[in-house]
Amino acid sequence: MSSEEQRSNRFGLLWNKRVEQVSPVVRPSVAIVLVSTDGHAKFLPECLDSLPGACADLPFRVILVDNDGDSLSCQIARRYKSTVNLECLAQKRPKGFAANVNDALKRVTEPYVLLLNVDTVLPEGAVRRTVRVMEEHPKVAALTVRMRGKDGRLQASARAFPYPSVLLWDQLGLSRFFPKSRIFGKSRLWYVIQTDLTDADWASGAYLLLRVEPLRRVGGMDSGFHMYSEDTDLCYRLRKQGWSIVVDPSVEIFHWKDPLASTRRRQAFVQTHVSLLRFWDKHGTILRRIAVRLVLLVGIVGRFLTWPLLLRKGRSFAAQSLAAYWEVLGTVISRRSADRVRGKQ
Repeated sequence: MSSEEQRSNRFGLLWNKRVEQVSPVVRPSVAIVLVSTDGHAKFLPECLDSLPGACADLPFRVILVDNDGDSLSCQIARRYKSTVNLECLAQKRPKGFAANVNDALKRVTEPYVLLLNVDTVLPEGAVRRTVRVMEEHPKVAALTVRMRGKDGRLQASARAFPYPSVLLWDQLGLSRFFPKSRIFGKSRLWYVIQTDLTDADWASGAYLLLRVEPLRRVGGMDSGFHMYSEDTDLCYRLRKQGWSIVVDPSVEIFHWKDPLASTRRRQAFVQTHVSLLRFWDKHGTILRRIAVRLVLLVGIVGRFLTWPLLLRKGRSFAAQSLAAYWEVLGTVISRRSADRVRGKQ
């Protein structure tokens, strides 16, 4: 990042204020979907503040889904109705991310929809730039961008599908030690995401710009995914229909990345595995489903063996981790489908 294109936000992170200058010739419209809860509401103001600059002269509309009903998120959003074309959708009961997105999609009339996490801050021109890329590449159905967290590190915004051969290196920890390896680092694609538009298997739902027409053709998101893997599943179905998924590294956004993780660590760990199993129960052959469970079993056994090391982070942390490991172990070795297991969550 050049020094003249940086500024410090209240989180103490330097992030790009500008992206590549874009010609105003492109003026399609985009609907921006935000799914929020009371726990995430505190991030809304900065996210909403960044949207007019990020869209620039591109017509946009915001659909905010409040998963806690007409609560704190909707109350905050109403303050922006004078400056942002915004609609609040207050859910009568809590739903998973995919189900919330599908409810918002029913209200979308624009040719593009941007799924955006509320814990993000966008630089000027970001949305306009990515919509222009979609306009220039009519075979692209979904696009994401580079993401950087509070610690200044890049986050994996695009990945390879979680095939057994890819999962194995993650479970053994080799992907972290050799992130730029074409073999061990294939999961997060660090070795290909440079400066050019890059093809990927699937893109993160934290910033996921979608072409509405193919999205509707594949039936939107699968609401059976309560949390995690819903973006993987969507991209998998789009690619099966012949569409491309890309990452545009010329745009970089700020992303907190699950700021509530510390309060729901066990739930997130378990649900990640449950959703992964559901993904392959839906799309995989019998042999692949067995292989995925075996790889996950290797990972869980490894975590049990190294569990004493977690005591350095405190007994409570170690105890919660151990409980999560046991719960995932029961899920992995169970003969029940991930759909039935998810119903218990």
